[in-house]
Amino acid sequence: MTPYSEEEIIAYNFIAFENPDLIINIVDGTNLERNLYLTFHLKTLGRPMIVALNMMDEVEQNNTQIDFDKMSEMLGVPVIPISALEGKSFSARVSKLMGRRSSEVAKGGIERLIAKANEMLGESGVNEERSFEGFEKSGMSEKGEMSEKSGKNEMSEMSGMSQFDPNLFTKAGMVDHDAQSAEIYDRIEEIISACVCEGERNVQQERAKKIDAVLTNKWLGIPIFLALMLAVFSISFGIVGSFFSDLIEVFFNDILAGFIESWFASAGAAEWMTELVVHGVIAGIGSILMFMPQIVILFTFLTLLEDTGYMARAAFLMDRIFNKLGLSGKSFIPMLIGFGCNVPAVMAARSVDNEADRKTTIFMTPFMSCGARLPVYVLFIGTFFAVWQGLIMLSLYVLGILAAVFSALLLKRTVFKGPSSPFLMELPPYRLPDLYTYLRHVWEKARGFLVRAGTIIFVMSVVIWFLQSYDFSFTAAADPSQSIFGIIGEAVAPLFAPLGFGDGRAVLSLMTGFITKEAVVSTINILFTAAEFEALFTPLVAYVFMVFILLSFPCVAAFAAVRKELNSWKWVMIAVAYQTSVAYIAAFLIYRIGLLLLH
Repeated sequence: MTPYSEEEIIAYNFIAFENPDLIINIVDGTNLERNLYLTFHLKTLGRPMIVALNMMDEVEQNNTQIDFDKMSEMLGVPVIPISALEGKSFSARVSKLMGRRSSEVAKGGIERLIAKANEMLGESGVNEERSFEGFEKSGMSEKGEMSEKSGKNEMSEMSGMSQFDPNLFTKAGMVDHDAQSAEIYDRIEEIISACVCEGERNVQQERAKKIDAVLTNKWLGIPIFLALMLAVFSISFGIVGSFFSDLIEVFFNDILAGFIESWFASAGAAEWMTELVVHGVIAGIGSILMFMPQIVILFTFLTLLEDTGYMARAAFLMDRIFNKLGLSGKSFIPMLIGFGCNVPAVMAARSVDNEADRKTTIFMTPFMSCGARLPVYVLFIGTFFAVWQGLIMLSLYVLGILAAVFSALLLKRTVFKGPSSPFLMELPPYRLPDLYTYLRHVWEKARGFLVRAGTIIFVMSVVIWFLQSYDFSFTAAADPSQSIFGIIGEAVAPLFAPLGFGDGRAVLSLMTGFITKEAVVSTINILFTAAEFEALFTPLVAYVFMVFILLSFPCVAAFAAVRKELNSWKWVMIAVAYQTSVAYIAAFLIYRIGLLLLH
């Protein structure tokens, strides 16, 4: 209840000043000592509350017994067991309860609401009389107003505040929350002693402890993490993924394109229509969907690592490194999200308490290799690297992390100076994922990729085909070099010649990547024939091209997210310029060093 980050302040202000009808406080039943601390602070606000003890399936697995009646009596609020994972009895009913909240309050006030809560939320043994009595103990009258004995006068100043004040507890006549922490923990210990009968430490817990001793080891943790990622990339982009990708490529480029071309020819369709559909739409969308199997395989493995609890250990390992850089370990969470998509990753920087750390995190996060860049990697790695494909992919991810680390060191010592906030993270237990939930997570990630291919990539393919086929007078270009794209590409190409790819078509593919990185592949497939593509790029130039894609600013959606989070056109333009500069310098150095090594 001492919020620092923006999202914490928003949540606090709503609970403290918007007078909610009911708080459902979901508590981790396997870690009551730490989780009940928030419960006590919520009670000081005098809002009606139900405590839902979650993860009861794991509590039962640990042979732990909890007396919910006794705990409810000692806390002064209803205590209800739930299991969100198993979906038994409670999760859906909580949603129904919240949906009926307003009507219930209008019909019968808080007392009727609590009766309905007890009816819907489970068989906790907490009867209606004691439940409402609990709310009176926490300072609520039947109408949901603060009772005299809860300190109504003491809270009057707080209710008039428009935003959080760090001195709230003192100004409201309460003892400072830091000073009473020991007292609260003593009370929590008393409740746990009276209500919880711990089972013997089971085999599963002992096994998890032994696994953590290896996976989070100071010296072994990072190498193991890198080895796991290498294995994931090798499987995803090796024989398994390539086999299915080849089947999709044959379907789009040979079977479907050939059928449509023959059909249009027999129907007497205009030549421009055939060109648009076959070489624009089918070529553009097909060039993206052919990588779908490899991306689904990758998502399958990454989701498995997340759902089993391993990715939380990776964040724990990175916290040690981040502390040495002067950053909070919280900054790693947005970066981890960035491997999926940079847009929510930038937004997740709100969870970083310190403003300087938050801005630094926003600058760092776009260096994380998002899923939209994957089709580019798959195309270039599959074409130009017959061996060590997994290692090449891993090197790109590591390079993105190193660029972010370099940025943190630079920014924290220059424009974003200041101390870092502490990072407290609770490691989840190792779990076998629920099959339905696991498959749903994989599908949601794959669906996002499909939606982009069916919408943005479709539109981009049509636009790219038009710009490649027509000149500035909107007449068909006799030569691609005289088209709108050709003229623009040749004008910009000299800027990228020092990087090894001074061809206008390659540069144009980079430019379309600012809309969405998947468009790079569509552009290449439309502008190049297979022979031209393989003739232009060498393995070194292909790697340099991927490095620029990796380190350059992700897309227009990420641009909008950074603009919103920094709330400044000046800073967002600085962020774009900074990341583009890093991309150019890194690509230049790798290309020049590569030339020296090859010669």
